[in-house]
Amino acid sequence: MIRVKYLKDCQDTIPTWTDCFWREWQSIYQATGRTQQDVQASIAERTNTDGLPLAVVAFVKDVAVGTGCLKTNDFTARPDLCPWVAGIYVIPDYRRRGVASIILQRLEQESVNLGYPCCFLWTASAELLYFKHGWEVVERVDYCDAPATIMTKTANKS
Repeated sequence: MIRVKYLKDCQDTIPTWTDCFWREWQSIYQATGRTQQDVQASIAERTNTDGLPLAVVAFVKDVAVGTGCLKTNDFTARPDLCPWVAGIYVIPDYRRRGVASIILQRLEQESVNLGYPCCFLWTASAELLYFKHGWEVVERVDYCDAPATIMTKTANKS
């Protein structure tokens, strides 16, 4: 059984997510001038529960296996879009078990709870996952010299 908690209630996982994010997206962080300490500070800011940025953590038993967040902006070239689903990460041993889908659904609900009629994300590798959950392509772009897709989902779409 997968349980989801606010990051606020499990802040001891922040160093784990910092290390995971750095390993997974180091080239993007470095291309945008961010250090591992910047990444940790950004994650630590996501401890809100009634506003942005907020993050959630998925647990299997007592093991933190995944995370994701909602934030004001995750794509500097599109400051007009808000909020953004970002940083969905699942520990490799727990991938393909529905963890990312559960995190995504929780973040979509959090977006609705905060009064946003739609939300956005960008992905370089998981477009099919998001498409499966009703997300639609807004545009295809280059980000850090690689192709990326910006997607959106309106609250009333399943």
